[in-house]
Amino acid sequence: MDASVLAITLELDATGRALGLRFRLPDGGEGRAGPLPLPFTADDLALCERALDLNQSPDLRYDFTAPEIARLGVWGLLRHPSATPGPATLSGQDLHRERLRAQVQGWLVQLLLDPLAARIKALFAAQGAGAVRKRPLVYLRLELWPTDLTLFRLPWELLHGHRLPQGDLLVGRYILYEHASGLPPPAPRLQVLVLHSDPPDLPRLALQDHARIAAGLADTAGAGRMPIQALDPASLDGLQKALLALGATPTILHFAGHGDFGWRCEQCRGISHGLDDTPCGRADCGFRRHGAPEGLLALTDPATGRPDWVGIDGVSDTLKLAGDLRLVVLNACKSATGRRGEDVFNGLAQRLMDLVPAVIASPFPLETKAAEAFADYLYAALGAGLSLVESLHQVQLRMKPRFPDEWYRPVLYLRSSQGDGGRLLQMEDEDPPADPPHPLLALLQAQYDAALNQSVTAVDAVIQVKAQQQADKVQRDMQRLEHALKRNRGDGR
Repeated sequence: MDASVLAITLELDATGRALGLRFRLPDGGEGRAGPLPLPFTADDLALCERALDLNQSPDLRYDFTAPEIARLGVWGLLRHPSATPGPATLSGQDLHRERLRAQVQGWLVQLLLDPLAARIKALFAAQGAGAVRKRPLVYLRLELWPTDLTLFRLPWELLHGHRLPQGDLLVGRYILYEHASGLPPPAPRLQVLVLHSDPPDLPRLALQDHARIAAGLADTAGAGRMPIQALDPASLDGLQKALLALGATPTILHFAGHGDFGWRCEQCRGISHGLDDTPCGRADCGFRRHGAPEGLLALTDPATGRPDWVGIDGVSDTLKLAGDLRLVVLNACKSATGRRGEDVFNGLAQRLMDLVPAVIASPFPLETKAAEAFADYLYAALGAGLSLVESLHQVQLRMKPRFPDEWYRPVLYLRSSQGDGGRLLQMEDEDPPADPPHPLLALLQAQYDAALNQSVTAVDAVIQVKAQQQADKVQRDMQRLEHALKRNRGDGR
């Protein structure tokens, strides 16, 4: 990756209200910054998270309390503020979403960029003094402990859009994971298994990720070495059979469908987001909510066609059947949400780090057209041979003009031992085509061949002369012998 890497470990203090930074420079230098007080309260963060969830669709709406409406008004985020604010149901069209993103981005700048401004400026300057390039690029490698849920919930990817005069920023998230294995060897090819699930009981998505992935790979160097297999509709049983089937060992698993975060009813398989004791929302079910909420994917029940909400344990147990799985892509809403738990590992994406070194998912809802474009752009970058970090950066650059509410929502999670993901999807080298000879070498080779032919011809001529001379000598000797024999016979009569 053509960038200066600034590794930053983020740590909350014991109170949970101040942030400490430990950083490592490309030349091996180290330093610390902080503690820095958080520029928001826990309630502020929760409110902004719910507001960021809303997008351009008027169908996605949330209920906000009177204090929350008042707070949004103080921040200047309401398009139609009321003189006497009370509880309200809002969609994204009721908010100044660009102001909301700018406000949250300002928090991130205050926490990360302001304390390290001199370091980042020096890295930009060092790049500018080197080889000619378009703009200097600094890659902020953010290393996060899984117990610091507050830090995981922040949309650090918004810093991609914070353009500095000296250069550009790129952000990657790394989980400080104790059980990370070593880097895998290069793969012979990258088998992609696509799971489509669009049960009719849920809002129809009609995602065409299989076709979008194929379109993204078209005309790339990796197109012929990234075969695609699809399960449509995808059930848990169908996935298990595919992973057990001979030759069906995907390197990349791609899910396209509904995701959510909440409580699942073990009896009727319904889902609830409420804090009451009826998670399925059905009074006649009789099942009582228990445990913590979790990330869920809506697979399809093969018998009924209805949603089969599969939680963390079901997904992770099934993926243990995959032999060489290196990347999971969850093109689904809230597939990286980890709220209301003790740590981030009640979110699907983060929990999958037990099995997979890299996951791309979203802690926010995704609009359908943006999700389709994401699949196209991601595999175009992977097919071109870019690392995972660079691939996601290209996705965000291409999405931002078309989807201002969605471009930062896909998030890449990597284990801290996996670099920038460059070697995770590296393929074995094919035999390179032979380079054509240099024209001068070709001329010398032709001259050598001609001289050799002449030498062979000359040698052949000499051999032929010598052979003829020898034959003539033998013939003369035989003639003399014959005459001698005749004379001897004549003398004897």
